[in-house]
Amino acid sequence: MNRKIVPDCHIFVSTDAFKNATQHLFEKLDFYETNQLEFYFYNNKLILTKIINGKHKEQIEINASGFWPERVKVSLEEIFEEIKSDRLDDPRISIGFYSDSQALSFGLRRLKAETENQIPFNFELPLIQKPAEKSIYEKIKNKIQNIDDKNLLAPPESTEAIVNIYERDKELTNLIKKLRGNKCQICGYSFKTTNGENYSECHHLEHLSNHGLDVSKNIIVLCANHHRQAHYGEFEIIEHNEDFVKIKIENSIFTCFFDPDLPF
Repeated sequence: MNRKIVPDCHIFVSTDAFKNATQHLFEKLDFYETNQLEFYFYNNKLILTKIINGKHKEQIEINASGFWPERVKVSLEEIFEEIKSDRLDDPRISIGFYSDSQALSFGLRRLKAETENQIPFNFELPLIQKPAEKSIYEKIKNKIQNIDDKNLLAPPESTEAIVNIYERDKELTNLIKKLRGNKCQICGYSFKTTNGENYSECHHLEHLSNHGLDVSKNIIVLCANHHRQAHYGEFEIIEHNEDFVKIKIENSIFTCFFDPDLPF
């Protein structure tokens, strides 16, 4: 029987985010034990779980897109060997699963896999969240309409404010963006501006307002979304040294290197 060319399901993830997550899960392994990596897709997140001798040890979530109705387990060592190669040079990785051969396609390779069904193939996924009741929507829409009506009658009022602006070295931030690929070091996302350049933002780990230094070891490159999350969401620095910073965002841990010549 001929081997399938097209996988039954596949997902796409950022290459950098996947490499960072896999590198973290690969740390502190005992190679005399059975080490597996489980792939599980839920709510636009690829959930990667490190399994040692059948026991779930650690989990990381990264953004993903696609369709993936299986829990798939593969050798963590084989995955790690693949991401260390030079074959993964695209900004996104396509990961596929073949049900006939119980294999996971990763880059140009197919890896032997163990599976556990999440849901049957061709099953219509249920809504993760039920829509709010119509009465709640109506209340919100009425309030919006009332505010619209009021604001149509008068322009917005202006107020004067005095703020402290901390000067940043624009040459330094521009050079850092170029050195690190001008894309988010968490998710790998960037977009083209109207002048054709990739857009990204620099974030100071120790804020300048808290007497942080305007130096490269205190700066990471983020997309606008993760930059806002760094200021207003769950964003915890758990390790910061001369080579990299480890950051916990919600329940996921990411490693951002200051020198792109370092691994990953």
